[in-house]
Amino acid sequence: MLSVFVTCCSFICSNLACSALACCSFICCSLACSALACCSFICSNLACSALACCSFICSNLACSALACCSFICSNLACSALACCSFISCCSFICSNLACSALACCSFICCSLACSALACCSFICCSLACSALACCSFICSNLACSALACCSFICSNLACSALACCSFICCSLACSALACCSFICCSLACSALACCSFICCSLPRSFCSCIRWFKPVYISSQSFDIIYHALLIGSK
Repeated sequence: MLSVFVTCCSFICSNLACSALACCSFICCSLACSALACCSFICSNLACSALACCSFICSNLACSALACCSFICSNLACSALACCSFISCCSFICSNLACSALACCSFICCSLACSALACCSFICCSLACSALACCSFICSNLACSALACCSFICSNLACSALACCSFICCSLACSALACCSFICCSLACSALACCSFICCSLPRSFCSCIRWFKPVYISSQSFDIIYHALLIGSK
């Protein structure tokens, strides 16, 4: 049956120089053949664009977008990203074709101008990758704010505030005080825990850390006790 369709369309398109898509429309609409077989004929025999071919299937025949992309990427060995470009289906590429999650998301955020956080949310929620690796992608590749980046990790992914700040101060070399300010102001954690983070992890900031907290959080008497405790602990 298919050979009859192919012979028929070949005659129309070769002898009458009609449009390849119009030709396939004749096969699929008038003779009710398989849409994929029809498109295969166009793309294999007439060397038309794979995307134009799939566009015909999905637009004119209302087939599944994923089935359409599957046809392009599986049968025609085209680029997975070019395939996704047609239907914006990164989930399909990364789940079914096992491509790199970061490369996949990079395509969404660079080519389709979607939100960087929405992009990272896709990686971390759907593919269960590391939250820090996810945020690193946002801050390194998309040049977003380090604090906004960490806010995303701690608010949306419920990670530890200290681990979050550690990421900012260690990986992105931001100010230790600004880092601690983020923990204590935005996440309402303990001032002492915050200062302990700076003084233990970043010894060079010990003195400035103590001076920063003295007038704001603790009384003079308590300050002396805390200062000596931290001083002993830091040795």
